Amino acid sequence: MLVVNPRPQPSGRPPRRPGLRGASAALLLAVLPLACADGSGESSAAPGGEPPATVVREELDGGGHLLMVVDPSATRVEGAVRFAAGSAHEPAGRAGLTEVLADALQYGGPMQRSGLELHDRLAARDASLEIAAGTEFVSFDFSCPPQALDEALAAVGDLVRHPHYPPEFVDRARERVLERLATEARDPASVADQVLLDEAYGPDAPFTRTPTFESVEAVERDDLLAFHRSSFGSARMWVGVTGPLPAAEVRAAVAGALADLPAVGPAPTVDQPPFRSLEQRYLVLIEVPGAERTEIRVGAPGVSIDDPDYPALRLWSDVHGNAADSRSELASETFASGLTDRMGAFFRPRWSDPGEFLAYATTDSESPHRALGRLSLWIADATLSGEAGALLQDDVLTAARDHLRAAETRAAGGRERLERLLDLDAHDRPRDFWERNFAELRATGAERLRAAADRHAAQVPWLVVVAFPPGVEPTIPGSGTTTRRSAAFAPRGTADGLAMLATAFDALGGIERWAGVRCLYLEGDVHTNNSERPVGVRIWRDLDGPRLRLVQRGAEAAPGDDEVVRIATPDGAWVATENGLQPLPDEVRRSVEFREARQLPRVLHDLATDRALSVSRRADRLEVARWGRLLCWMRLGADGRPNVLGYPPTESERQGESEFRSWLTTADGLVLPEEVAEPTLGRSFLWTAARTAERFEDELFER
Repeated sequence: MLVVNPRPQPSGRPPRRPGLRGASAALLLAVLPLACADGSGESSAAPGGEPPATVVREELDGGGHLLMVVDPSATRVEGAVRFAAGSAHEPAGRAGLTEVLADALQYGGPMQRSGLELHDRLAARDASLEIAAGTEFVSFDFSCPPQALDEALAAVGDLVRHPHYPPEFVDRARERVLERLATEARDPASVADQVLLDEAYGPDAPFTRTPTFESVEAVERDDLLAFHRSSFGSARMWVGVTGPLPAAEVRAAVAGALADLPAVGPAPTVDQPPFRSLEQRYLVLIEVPGAERTEIRVGAPGVSIDDPDYPALRLWSDVHGNAADSRSELASETFASGLTDRMGAFFRPRWSDPGEFLAYATTDSESPHRALGRLSLWIADATLSGEAGALLQDDVLTAARDHLRAAETRAAGGRERLERLLDLDAHDRPRDFWERNFAELRATGAERLRAAADRHAAQVPWLVVVAFPPGVEPTIPGSGTTTRRSAAFAPRGTADGLAMLATAFDALGGIERWAGVRCLYLEGDVHTNNSERPVGVRIWRDLDGPRLRLVQRGAEAAPGDDEVVRIATPDGAWVATENGLQPLPDEVRRSVEFREARQLPRVLHDLATDRALSVSRRADRLEVARWGRLLCWMRLGADGRPNVLGYPPTESERQGESEFRSWLTTADGLVLPEEVAEPTLGRSFLWTAARTAERFEDELFER
């Protein structure tokens, strides 16, 4: 996924959260690095009059690289062991493998001990270890007191030499990646970002491709082991350590923990194809089910980080990256009009290729062409083809320089400094690269800035992506080519399972209705085996939330009398009392979540919208699985409607079934159970009223 970021950042460092992979893993742009001369013993004064830090570089046996920053002012050791084995190196048809690998290795541990044991042992020494997969590297990032360096490095060595990848941890890691993809598939910003990159470079370009459901589901434990064996070795290793320890002590610790790693070949060269060449504007329209806003992206070829214009374009990107931070009259008018509340443009190079020029806008308008028009003006006003305006006055440029300097000064020590130096070394850049870059930036005035922007930001034609919600029919005037891409949802499963599911949907109002319903209100009575009198029940279900409000009262009580109100959201479950909402016990909350996920309306809505679910047929049962694990099953009657929904037991919940004996139809044609028996739980429901809604007020789920 491409994350719109108004601060241009080349790729290199893996993201900080284990397992989370972006299309461009970013490093902080530091332009105040340590001055590096000959690679041995360079020094730089630390801020605030602290003793200077010393940088020492050495080559390791087997082809690895060691970077040590000896910083007497530090109190902890920060480090990274990187292997050139990021997502750009994934085998064909296995996009997402490195994200699964990092997650499964983080939590699964090495062969001789569990991941929990490994991390508990480190925590006992006030140390931590995180494994993250980025575009170029898989990184083992550690932090520890100086006296625990040997143990932190030993943990890395153990994981590299003796990976386990327990099958259950591989399954969980795969599910987490698939859940992320399912969430992003409903997010118009994520969809627009990735469609732009797919159109610009092709879906298989190594630095910008994204995992698909098919590629992640294809990743097996054997794939992880094979990739690990071929990629994690000295020839692909970069080690960086910063802290107060002497270089000789760090060198000995690294040699003791990471010597004799498996022999692997050097990382193969990976080339990103050039940005798509266009002779005219190319517009992609894509409807995103579940979206509520329209996202607009504009893309064009970027500029190399080594280009003489790049320092000026860094400054330009800081000024123009976020229109909301500017003093532009155009931006003020645009935001005041309600056309958009988010707009900007910036350059984002990667270390290995020029990357992209990107512009973005978000709008609630049903006429997104107006927001695109304003975004076009915003770009034009920042080049020679537009007005100089207030954006490029000296005080604005000075403020932008100060902003960049402040951010980079904050990153001039500790882990950020270490990672910056590792990136320069790994990408064969001069050690004073950022210092020279910032010197150029300081010398850049308004005229040079506009000239650089005119050479690069004013490029036409553009690649334009508009990701919009259902019900919006964008008409974008102008010449060029327009194409539509579909993000429409299609259920997954075996052919006989999908045929059986289609029969059920046809009998219950159609898959489109079930995909479109967001909120459902039910009213009726519940009868239990241990009570002769029914209890009135009202339920508000937010199917997209998912959120639930359940109100029970005695059958003869007036509304509001002796009511029991329960609320469940992804954040927890509560019961309303005179003193406000009180949390339900964890076991009650888990039981509510378990049964709510297996209610027929919820299952049908998710089958119509959620890529996590798939179906198959087993004898007379339609089985529903979530990422391959059985969730529930249904049996269909002669009319095609389910007459039974059952679910398997778990460690805390017993097996159960719901029987559907009659049906009712809402005003908009949705068919719902009217009489529902739950013999396992000793209760039955008789619903007397049902209606759908576009949305429920948030207050219903807050009190």
